[in-house]
Amino acid sequence: MNANFDAGVVGQAAVVSCQGRVDAANAPLLEAYCRKQLTDLGRKSLVIDLRTADYMASAGLRSVLILGKHVKALGGRLAICGLHGAVRVTFAISGFLELFPVAETPEQAVDLL
Repeated sequence: MNANFDAGVVGQAAVVSCQGRVDAANAPLLEAYCRKQLTDLGRKSLVIDLRTADYMASAGLRSVLILGKHVKALGGRLAICGLHGAVRVTFAISGFLELFPVAETPEQAVDLL
C-alpha cells in the first residue's frame, strides 16, 4: 500500500496526516508535500500525524529529520502525533522519540510546540 497525505491547520501549525506506508518510494513525496503545505497554509510549525500510518522506513525517518531542520530554519517546530505499533517501535529504536515532541492527537501536539 502506498502512502496518502492530507493536510489541515490546528492552531498555528500545519498538520499533515500520513496514511499507509512511508517508505523509500514515497518518503520524498512526504517531504515535498509538507514543505508545500507549510508555504500554502502560511505556517512555520508542523505536526506529522501518524495515527493511520502502518509503516515508517528509515527513508521516512530521514524525511522527518529533514523537515525538522526545515521548520527550525523557518523559526518553527515539528511535533509528531499518533505513534502506535511498529511505527512507534521504529521511532523508539531510532531515538526519534527524544528528538521531537510526541503526542496522541494533533491538538495535543500543537500544545507541545
